[in-house]
Amino acid sequence: CVWAVGNDQDFSPACVSQLDVFARQGDVALGISTSGKSRNVVRGLKRARELGLTTIGFCGRDGGSFPELCDHCFVVESFSTHRIQETHGLLVHLLWDTLHLVPRPEDVLG
Repeated sequence: CVWAVGNDQDFSPACVSQLDVFARQGDVALGISTSGKSRNVVRGLKRARELGLTTIGFCGRDGGSFPELCDHCFVVESFSTHRIQETHGLLVHLLWDTLHLVPRPEDVLG
């Protein structure tokens, strides 16, 4: 388990390890970090780029490293962790609706 190894050693390669196992051509990698500087997520986005995945980032403050690592980056320009995380929650729901409800609402609602 990646989390068991991370707990004993270092969490920074956790996202990279999961991408190496699960990522496939055509996938999208979504990175979420309040600061845009979380080492494990930054490393994961870099690896996603190497694998040719589309990268999306949700971050706050000034964006940290996310803007240069993401094909689509949504920066919540606030230093309030609560406001940033509330906005990220809304963005996740909007992304879900865009991917699942808009193209084929009968599949989800029917």
